[in-house]
Amino acid sequence: RLSAGYASLDASRPWLCYWIVHSLSILGTRIDAAAADAVINFIGRCRDPDCGGFCGGPYPGQMAHLAPTYAAVNTLVTIGTPAAFELIKGAKLGSFLRAMRREDGAFTMHHDGEVDVRGAYCAIAVATLSGEVEATGPWEDTANWILGCQTYEGGVGATPGEEAHGGYTFCGLAALSLLGAAHRLRLPPLV
Repeated sequence: RLSAGYASLDASRPWLCYWIVHSLSILGTRIDAAAADAVINFIGRCRDPDCGGFCGGPYPGQMAHLAPTYAAVNTLVTIGTPAAFELIKGAKLGSFLRAMRREDGAFTMHHDGEVDVRGAYCAIAVATLSGEVEATGPWEDTANWILGCQTYEGGVGATPGEEAHGGYTFCGLAALSLLGAAHRLRLPPLV
């Protein structure tokens, strides 16, 4: 239960797990087995069993969304125990990712949600980490959609035709790197 000062973070609870677990990992500290099990159990409660994605907090009560799915999968991979990997394996992530994919290769962040390059990055990262790349591909249309988000000055916008932004540029470059297609960006104006 979050205190009143943190109530605004209720839909970001897998993110809180990711930031804490990943930060400790970067510092060379692993959480003990009891804490790891508690985090795994909590992340498991955030999984929507019907669609396979993870919600921003315990299900039911919130909808599956690509951003907390990304945070949940990264948290579980960072913990790295058999129980963590079993939760990823049993999550039906491929089904969720396919449901978020649009015909043009872009991804919605959630059912009937916003579309931007973050969705493509989150989907590609989750597919890569969970071993669902082949099951959720082909990715050529997604790579082409991301390439269409690159602006005249080299950065990447949220969607094709929008102004470039540092965060979206990271998402676009990282997504294309995971797909082995970063070389297809116009790199001279980007760097």
